[in-house]
Amino acid sequence: MRNDEKPAGPLPLPILTLGAMTFDEGLVTAPSGTAERTFFTEAAQVAQARSWVRATLPESCAARDDYLVVVSELLGNCVVHALPGDATLSVRHAEGVVSGTLVHRMPPSGHVAFTQPTLTEIRHLAESTTPPDPFDLAESGRGLPLVVLLCQGSVLVEEHPTRTITHWTVPGCLCP
Repeated sequence: MRNDEKPAGPLPLPILTLGAMTFDEGLVTAPSGTAERTFFTEAAQVAQARSWVRATLPESCAARDDYLVVVSELLGNCVVHALPGDATLSVRHAEGVVSGTLVHRMPPSGHVAFTQPTLTEIRHLAESTTPPDPFDLAESGRGLPLVVLLCQGSVLVEEHPTRTITHWTVPGCLCP
């Protein structure tokens, strides 16, 4: 590979296991109980992110499958609807809670990962007490409403000029 070429994806890092979670070596900035990894916003990276989350969360975690769906949808939206860049995924699994943060960084352009109609729909869904009619969703299709429902409204999106930060919590973890 030449120096000016972008690698096909993140270089594999040694894996370190601590307790019930698996961490990539060298991620000393992540708080205790948090695993973190950066992915390019390319379609193949969504599958790699799912595999990484699957290896990070214990198989016995009752919220693991729902968490995988949330990660797939949010990172997939970065790939399909946003400018190229990278996204850092943080997985927190401690004291019966599974939550995450996705920081999608992209070149300065005045665009964010989610359009304003999508953000409006997320806020509406998070505040609503009734399930949405999928045919009434103008911008986001069915993926983001699914994320909001799986997270029982616990989704927060922060917009910044060069990045979008999404925080979420998936309920149902029964781990000690």
